[in-house]
Amino acid sequence: MESQGDVRTMVSRYKRLLDVAPLSIEEDFRVLVDLLDLAADSDPNDPDSLQEVADAAYAANTSSLQVSEWIYDTCAVDFVTGMNVAPPRTPAPPTIPPDTSVPDAGTEESP
Repeated sequence: MESQGDVRTMVSRYKRLLDVAPLSIEEDFRVLVDLLDLAADSDPNDPDSLQEVADAAYAANTSSLQVSEWIYDTCAVDFVTGMNVAPPRTPAPPTIPPDTSVPDAGTEESP
């Protein structure tokens, strides 16, 4: 990120993602968004401000792992790199093939 504007744009994207996050990861994702917001507002020249971000980052570790695992399992994407790490998910084939046989219209079926 080259500027404070770039940082704010990234935080804004994460906030929009939070608005549509599945309930199963919403709380953990909120922890990450709060961390990003805190880091964006921190003063890189203030040791206390940096320590606050470091403490929040350690506290967000479990949430980060939960979100990362959910994204990997659901979307086949590595949350850290944004890279697709597996083929996209495809629906499983039906367990019972559909009945495609059609009785011949000129013959009667025997009981």
